Amino acid sequence: MNQETGNVLMIRPRDFHCNPQTVLDNHFQSIEFDFSRDEIETMIQEEFDGFVNALRTSGINVSVFDLDDDSDTPDAVFPNNWFSSKRTPSD
Repeated sequence: MNQETGNVLMIRPRDFHCNPQTVLDNHFQSIEFDFSRDEIETMIQEEFDGFVNALRTSGINVSVFDLDDDSDTPDAVFPNNWFSSKRTPSD
């Protein structure tokens, strides 16, 4: 099976930091940092924007969703439900 898409949905990371509720059992997180939270946020935003630009330069349509509330939700960038859609030609 070969799957291709011309469209990607991405969620902009916001408040991207170590989650105290999951840090103890998630080895990808660390309590010790070499950078401040603001420095990490800046690096993450630059990396995200660079990836969006690279995809768009490659001809991929990228829809970026921004979180619009003031909640401190470090895991919001990881949606727990995946979905696929297929566009069918109109008759």
